[in-house]
Amino acid sequence: MKDNIYPNTKKEEPPGEVNIAYQTVLDESSASITIIDAETYRVLYANKAALTATTNLKEKYVGSVCYENIHNFDKPCKDCILTKSEISKKAFREVEYKGHTYHQEYKLIEWNNSKALMEYTEDITEQKQQSEQTLKRNKELSDIINNIPSGIVVYEYYNNDFSVKAINPAMCRMLGVESKSVVDATLSRILLRVSPEDRDRIATGIMRTLTEPGKDIHFEFKGIVDKENKNVWFSAHAHSVIEETGRHFIYVSYNDITQKKKLDEVQTELIAAQKTEKAKSEFFSKMSHDMRTPMNSIINMVRFAREDLLSGGEVLADLDNLENASRYLLSLINDILDISKINDGKFELHPSIYSYDEFANYIYCMIKPLCDKKKIKFEWNKANVSKPLYIDKVRFNQMIFNLLSNSVKYTNEGGTVIFKENDIVKDDEGLTCSFCVEDTGIGISEEYQRQMFDPFSRANEESDAVGTGLGLSIVKSICEAMDAKISVESKVGEGTKFTVRLRLVYATPEQIAENKGKNVNSNEVDLSGHKVLVAEDHPLNMQITMRILSSKGIEVLCAENGQLAVEIFENSRQNEISAILMDMRMPAMNGLSATKEIRNSDHPNAKSIPIIAMTANAYEDDRQNAIGAGMTDFLTKPVEPELVYSTLKKYI
Repeated sequence: MKDNIYPNTKKEEPPGEVNIAYQTVLDESSASITIIDAETYRVLYANKAALTATTNLKEKYVGSVCYENIHNFDKPCKDCILTKSEISKKAFREVEYKGHTYHQEYKLIEWNNSKALMEYTEDITEQKQQSEQTLKRNKELSDIINNIPSGIVVYEYYNNDFSVKAINPAMCRMLGVESKSVVDATLSRILLRVSPEDRDRIATGIMRTLTEPGKDIHFEFKGIVDKENKNVWFSAHAHSVIEETGRHFIYVSYNDITQKKKLDEVQTELIAAQKTEKAKSEFFSKMSHDMRTPMNSIINMVRFAREDLLSGGEVLADLDNLENASRYLLSLINDILDISKINDGKFELHPSIYSYDEFANYIYCMIKPLCDKKKIKFEWNKANVSKPLYIDKVRFNQMIFNLLSNSVKYTNEGGTVIFKENDIVKDDEGLTCSFCVEDTGIGISEEYQRQMFDPFSRANEESDAVGTGLGLSIVKSICEAMDAKISVESKVGEGTKFTVRLRLVYATPEQIAENKGKNVNSNEVDLSGHKVLVAEDHPLNMQITMRILSSKGIEVLCAENGQLAVEIFENSRQNEISAILMDMRMPAMNGLSATKEIRNSDHPNAKSIPIIAMTANAYEDDRQNAIGAGMTDFLTKPVEPELVYSTLKKYI
């Protein structure tokens, strides 16, 4: 509002016309406008709204003294603005009159070269009521927001960043914070309450999407509660709005869905457990069949060998068949042990020196006979690897063999199995390459591809292929342990292609030097004249061990349990016994206790004599327990004579 309602007119303009123009404008105002002389208190001007409001006055309003006409006073009102000579700027007040609320503004102005008071009065009853209703509504909404269990946060997007402008108590409780610690905090500060795996998704994905007005997004994330040091799950719904003021706000409601997530996890685990239990039940049913098959061969081949021995038949052929059936049975047992280790989290790698020529020889010896037997063509695109590798060769062989043998198993006569080594990238420390096993076999359905790596699963239930159904699960676990990636491409009736991409490191000169002398040719081993103590409670196993050792000229001392082994050792002369082969499970005293007794005895060789475990306990923790008890090395049954000879040679 300007200081002068009627500005000074120019001399050439008729004053009456200007006044009439301004009066027309002022009369359109719904507010009352009155000009009062500052000295005489006489009303000098009133617009149409003011005149309408004063029609009930006794005398003509304009020209009358305001306090006499309005209030019937004989002197100015004690609260009159004109009595406050210090007023030089606008003054404001609200007045209640006859059930109405008025907003008044006062300003001292110049009027016809005299000081005057401009009074501006507006009826704000409706606005006041609306404001009170709004305040009441806001209070009600505030009470609701402050008491609802859902978390509410208002973010403002400004200057390319987000800050918290409001947060309700429920959200503070969810996050384990106080509101004053997060209000006005930036998004980066808030994201500290979000789990690391979800931070980038929220910061660069969801919140950046909300910079676009009108966006509605629903999302879930995992949060961190510091006070209780636990994780919670949140469900959030966000809405982005630009208000009339131009400020950009994002309103987000949060719900704690931790319990729901836990229930979902329990449900998922229950379903998975039910599926696993069913798969295990089916697996053991199949295993009963598959293990009885080689056992049937073993039992009957022994009978045939006896008959052929008496009748002059092909005993060697019977023995060959007996050995093949035994080795197949052993492979089934090993698969079961491997999957058990995987499930127990005890699957470990034990790298050693491995030449590529040794690997190639293994593949040809194992796969070529299988292909020849089924009249399958075997092709191998070999890599050129001249340096020895440092890898767990047992697991590496197992991984490749399982893939190749599966291809042979599910490829019909006349088909082809191709082994490719490609995409090779070499450097000074090793190479990265892909091993591809491709066949023209029966293929794998899309449905089974989704579960083919699960333990106890098996495709083609009606096929004649035998095995545990654990091979691919073991392959996947070996790949994970070796940081390798495995993929599959297959179509039913068109064949299958497995690809394993991994990094192979070269053996260092130090590793190569350390490995020299460890591999001993059994034909070059001379152990004659040595005396070995064997602790074994099973008579047949003792007989087998005695025969293996005696063939190399070794004298065998027999102990039926651990206690007897300790006594024989303690009663022996210094350096009389060259080594001890110790079973783990025996009556009276087991192998671990016997080893500890020997190591703690006063015998001069107690600390130095090689004690080698020779046991059917094949788990890695069995090995660790044996080494921890003081054993020198660890061999598993069934024993391989060559390995027994080379191990004894290494320590004697």
